[in-house]
Amino acid sequence: MKHGAKPGSGTVLKTLPRKFWVPATIILFTFLVYFKCLGNGFAGDDSEMIVENPWIKSLALASRAFFNNAWGFEKIGSSYYRPLQQVAYMVMYALFGLRPLGWHLASIALHALNSVLVYFLAREVTGLCFSSACGSRTENGGSAAGVGPIAAALIFAAHPVHLEAVVSSSAFPDLMAAFFSFLALLVFIKRTGRSGYAGYFVLELSLLLSAFLSKEPSFAMPLVFVAYDISLGKLARQRATSPHAGQKAWRPAASAIIKYIPALCAMVAYSWLRINALGRFTGVDYHPELGSVADILSAAKFFALYLFKTFSPVNLNPGYDYHPVSSMLPLDWKFLVAALTTMGFILFLAMSSRKSRSAGIWNGYLFSGLFYALPLLPALDLHGLVDFLFAERYLYMPVAGFSIALGIALEKLLRGNIVKPVLLPRKAVSFGVPIVLAPLLVFYAASDFKRAPIWKNNSTLWTEMHLTSPDNGLVELNYGDVLRKEGRLDEAIAQYRQAIREKPYYLGIYVNLGGTLMLKGDNEGAAKVFQDALFLNSDASEAPFIHRDLANAYLAMGKTEPAIAELRMSIQQLPDAGSYRELAGLLCRLGRSAEAEKAYRQAFQLDGAGPLHCGSRPYQHS
Repeated sequence: MKHGAKPGSGTVLKTLPRKFWVPATIILFTFLVYFKCLGNGFAGDDSEMIVENPWIKSLALASRAFFNNAWGFEKIGSSYYRPLQQVAYMVMYALFGLRPLGWHLASIALHALNSVLVYFLAREVTGLCFSSACGSRTENGGSAAGVGPIAAALIFAAHPVHLEAVVSSSAFPDLMAAFFSFLALLVFIKRTGRSGYAGYFVLELSLLLSAFLSKEPSFAMPLVFVAYDISLGKLARQRATSPHAGQKAWRPAASAIIKYIPALCAMVAYSWLRINALGRFTGVDYHPELGSVADILSAAKFFALYLFKTFSPVNLNPGYDYHPVSSMLPLDWKFLVAALTTMGFILFLAMSSRKSRSAGIWNGYLFSGLFYALPLLPALDLHGLVDFLFAERYLYMPVAGFSIALGIALEKLLRGNIVKPVLLPRKAVSFGVPIVLAPLLVFYAASDFKRAPIWKNNSTLWTEMHLTSPDNGLVELNYGDVLRKEGRLDEAIAQYRQAIREKPYYLGIYVNLGGTLMLKGDNEGAAKVFQDALFLNSDASEAPFIHRDLANAYLAMGKTEPAIAELRMSIQQLPDAGSYRELAGLLCRLGRSAEAEKAYRQAFQLDGAGPLHCGSRPYQHS
């Protein structure tokens, strides 16, 4: 030892790189894959969820998020309950305002952290598998430090189906839910088979509840815990009770009850909050026409579609126009392929379960398969989905299971468990692993790099979706909005009319069509559109606003009495200070001061501001 050197300093310097270079490499790789997204603006749901969302302007409004659905700021019903989504938006608005760069940096950073968590999860799983299979242990207590976990993290980081979740700022809850879920799973893994970890119970409960409050797919995480316990729990308990572990195991009976208490408590707390906000756990049923048979057939179809996009991420689309399956007749070869694919996946899980009794590697495959399938269950319940029944962002958490399975396979190949040394030298096998991995990562990164500009702004996004999903009413509506903002009113009107043919009961299309007709000066045509909308559904939550639009169309035509009638109808359905003042102003112009004063006072009672009679200066209650 050199003079002045501290004892053990050489050991510290040698171990620091091993601890930090892998996470640092994963983070750097993630930023390299997605850095092109930093030049994007807000697109898609970002416009409503962020730019036009009044709740995110102040952290003082955070409590509202816990007592309303995710679209409560627009005063409409929804089956989505994600209060931490709104809280996260509030924090980022306080930090970045409406500057997209900060929002995109936050998304990429959180995705990079999730990729690092996938690395640690893969270390745990591969460590257990190969410790059992090889009859040896690694120095970190069973976590393999080979190429498998690193490959899993890099595959997760760059997988093309993640692009929407990372690039779209409104998809930040997908990243949050995964972050809390992965951390909760790591905590559960660390305490499996051990005692003296009571403090972790509170941590696990907090992480799970945070995941649930971020987005619904995380509600399946307790099932992932059970999947881990079934597939890898025995190996973990053996590791925990080994002489090197220094821990005593829970008694089996006590462990079976105690280990799931945090998850159960989190589920009960979340269920109470959700029911309190939505009125019932399931919220709004957007597809009541689907029965039990249609639910099963559609779930088989959509699960297979998710598998196809995971294993072969080509021809990706920001908006898929897939439809439910209501019957097996007439026979459709595409559905048959999808059904057989889903059945094949189930058979793979059954085979893995059988082989896992004697081979540790199959334990990892079983867990990875369940880790893929279980978080997809909420996305397969089509009743809670509004317009797009299939979206790539729903694969964000499941791809972690897919990545871990590929990591196990690469680790197995690297250790010579697939190709026998007699057929191929060990060095050749070791050299072949990066040859297999590198092209895959390059393909993934190139796909992300190429598709990133799609989300540059609303114009690029909806133009792309118009080309790939031309028969979707929501796509036609938003593409019409793009055309209207560009001043191409005739083309916008044509798109809106096409959207109405696709979705005749979607009142928002009528609102935009009528407004565009008024911009062209066709007030009579606009009034006809608003009348059609009210005839289709006069009880919808949008009806009061359509009555106001119809009133404006009548005013533009010089029909004051019908306009007054429509304003009164709007107020009857939704008493609003703005509507009262609009009515009062119209009555003042007609010289009906007594009626106007009554309307002004109604508005004043609602918000304590504004004039009290015709010609008065606005008064605001102090």
